[in-house]
Amino acid sequence: MTEMGVLATLELVDWKIFHTLGNEEDLTGTRENFNHNDEDSNGYLDKDEVLKWVAPNIESIASEEAAHLMEASDTSRDGSLTKDEILDQHDLWVGSEATDYGELLMRDEL
Repeated sequence: MTEMGVLATLELVDWKIFHTLGNEEDLTGTRENFNHNDEDSNGYLDKDEVLKWVAPNIESIASEEAAHLMEASDTSRDGSLTKDEILDQHDLWVGSEATDYGELLMRDEL
């Protein structure tokens, strides 16, 4: 698909998304995401901008989530986590994508 084909397709997708959403909150959130990813502010998403929206830098996201979990859980501030520190923040860990919403906590290693 040519660059122009991507732009034309996205213009159509943009119209479908923004004119069929059921409520104003969804519309506002989607428009904010669109504008955030429209890096050159031309009103269209090119293929690189779409890629960043659909497949963000997972490594960066994972690092941020790991730092968040460490900051919230490492009460001894020694740079490592004990089983008790993780269990004390159970709700945080179960709600984290980094633990597959708690599924990875079911492993025998813990």
